[in-house]
Amino acid sequence: MIIRSPEFLATSISLSTVYLLYLILRERKKVMTHKLKKHGLNPRLRSRIIYQFSRNLILMSRPRKVELIGSDDLAGTLGVSIHFGPWELIGPALVQRGIKFGAITRSYGDGIDTFLKIFRSGLGIKTFYSFEMLKIKKFLKGGGMVGMMMDGNTLWARLEKARRLASVLKVKLRSGIILPINGQIYLITGDINFEEVVREYPEHYAWFYIAHS
Repeated sequence: MIIRSPEFLATSISLSTVYLLYLILRERKKVMTHKLKKHGLNPRLRSRIIYQFSRNLILMSRPRKVELIGSDDLAGTLGVSIHFGPWELIGPALVQRGIKFGAITRSYGDGIDTFLKIFRSGLGIKTFYSFEMLKIKKFLKGGGMVGMMMDGNTLWARLEKARRLASVLKVKLRSGIILPINGQIYLITGDINFEEVVREYPEHYAWFYIAHS
């Protein structure tokens, strides 16, 4: 519904839905509070985080113009990022520049998997699962870039896994993050200090995210 609705209606739906889930899913609220305190941030930021997350959902719901800051030498590499800002726009931003992009994701179940594949396909993104190594390797050799999220219970939870994967695939490891500022969306690539970016823009990080095995 959000994807097909006019922008103003999609925004209202997103805000209402996210705030309702925030009230219902108490475990996520506890996770958010714990993580904020662990990073020395005020738990009162929760309302701003929920509001900004709902806004980022709208940004992710359809292709957007994204400005690249940093190197665009990304073809044939493995990229890492975190659940920050409208993160699903990383792929489309690269596709707009002629770089094929695929995302490594876990399986959530048939219904959700099908939705995510269709949604990402509409943004020009290929979906891979971690066991599809031959497909991933072929995609990389064809000049594509494959990305994965490295955060979990910490910002760096899967970084070592990403490094091992890059070593096995014999490709370079790149990092990137996407940030909306003053009506413009930026994809920043290069040597990124994720901890520093999250501390500067805490409302853009998905603090309620729970890692799965």
